[in-house]
Amino acid sequence: MKKYSLYKDSLTQYHLSGVVNFFSAADIVSSGYQLFTCTQQVDLSLRNIDGFDSSIVSVLLSWQRFCNKNNIKFAISCADDKLAKLLQSYHVKDLFDYFD
Repeated sequence: MKKYSLYKDSLTQYHLSGVVNFFSAADIVSSGYQLFTCTQQVDLSLRNIDGFDSSIVSVLLSWQRFCNKNNIKFAISCADDKLAKLLQSYHVKDLFDYFD
């Protein structure tokens, strides 16, 4: 049973919601690879994530590598201060482009 949702809202707007953790991370990464294949830009909103653990860092870095390899622009938007602090604590926050 999926406890997350990853979907495309418009030409470049994508949304990840639900729970991102150790148990869902591999499936989420795979879903992103499939969804991002036919695009030139991914603006990923993380504003509706209900819960996460450090696995979210791995998910975002995996997607960013995939996008870089395939010449896809990748940017994230996160309103959750906890997520921003987690990215900062892993020293990866500055590796991402952001949008509002």
